Amino acid sequence: MFSKSNGYNDGAQPSLVDCLVTENTASDGVGGIRHATWPGQTTVVNSIICGNAGGQVFGAVVLDDDSCGWGNCLDEDGDGAPDRCRDADGILHVPSEYPTLEMAWEELANGDTIAIAAGTYFLEDLDEETLVAEEMAVSIIGETNADGTPATILDGEDSDFAGIYIEGSDSEEHPMVIEHVHFRRFGTAGGGVALTNGIGYIRNCIFEGSYDSSTGLRVGNFQGTVEDCLIFDSTSNFIGGLSFLDWDGHPASEITVTNCIIENNYGSFPWGGGNGGVHFFLGTNSDGDSSIGGTAHFVDCTITGNSGNNGGIDLSPQWNVILTSTTVCGNETPGQIYGGTWTDASGNCVEDVCDDCSVCPGDLDGNGEVGVDDLLALLAVFGISDGGDLNDDGATDVNDVLILISSWGDCL
Repeated sequence: MFSKSNGYNDGAQPSLVDCLVTENTASDGVGGIRHATWPGQTTVVNSIICGNAGGQVFGAVVLDDDSCGWGNCLDEDGDGAPDRCRDADGILHVPSEYPTLEMAWEELANGDTIAIAAGTYFLEDLDEETLVAEEMAVSIIGETNADGTPATILDGEDSDFAGIYIEGSDSEEHPMVIEHVHFRRFGTAGGGVALTNGIGYIRNCIFEGSYDSSTGLRVGNFQGTVEDCLIFDSTSNFIGGLSFLDWDGHPASEITVTNCIIENNYGSFPWGGGNGGVHFFLGTNSDGDSSIGGTAHFVDCTITGNSGNNGGIDLSPQWNVILTSTTVCGNETPGQIYGGTWTDASGNCVEDVCDDCSVCPGDLDGNGEVGVDDLLALLAVFGISDGGDLNDDGATDVNDVLILISSWGDCL
């Protein structure tokens, strides 16, 4: 439908009542309803405008509360005619209700959840290089394999797709949730996943192989948890793994990171300062906003094998960082943790060499127990080399035999 006013008096004032406008195509314009000029308006009452190519409504078009105008049509009773534009329960199912992630994303409202069925979804055909939700608390939830690992894979291979950014409104009305999703090979500037300005959790997710300027996972001004996640093999020219960034003007973060592995990420900046592991930002942005600090508590985590200008954990003096039962080892930067202070809440191991963090020093064959095979291996190099050196004194001797025997049995 096309309406155009002549510029006099009240202009055109058409109304649509109890109508269905669908499956129309405009080669250069809006396939649904367009009110082209001022004054006047088109009023839509108890009507459905959906599934039109080129857009649904444009210009001075007013929809009442019983009308909708979205790209996706839902035929809930299966009679071949649309019943509504979007699911009333706020759960947008991909692909059963929305054929693509992008179609669901375009129709998000505050508090909605995109539920993505198991499968691999390649993102090279998206019209947008990023999927951004601003001032909305929305969630993305996938499905799991029989072993509990994410069965929903979003793959940006060979595409310009950069990332998914959910920026809430600092409200506690709706949590932001990302769960059971494997994010893979997001590239170009800003690649990765970001969750900011709200409450919620990220659980049972994998962030793999992203690249370019900012990769892996970024959280900021966020109150919630990151649980049971793996962040690995990202390559960045700035921050490679997990990044924390709080800005002034929003509540400071209160984040607990539990049972996560951050491994083999790379971050290198031409002028230094890149980090491949965990990074806490300190500074300002191009708009003049200043960073602040929150609290981040790592529990039962492993941060290892990260490199670049730096690896390990790059602290900021603004942040309160606490480690409990967490291992930080084998990262490129000596000392592993740098740039500030942190609180040791017990059970941690921070060592340049990961072997020094072994909780089972006599397990020479790495099978999870100390037994006869380990004793024989130690005796084979006794007094000959340091291959059985368990106390780091440079020799394999009787002291190492005693350490091995004291660790006899299953490793804890």
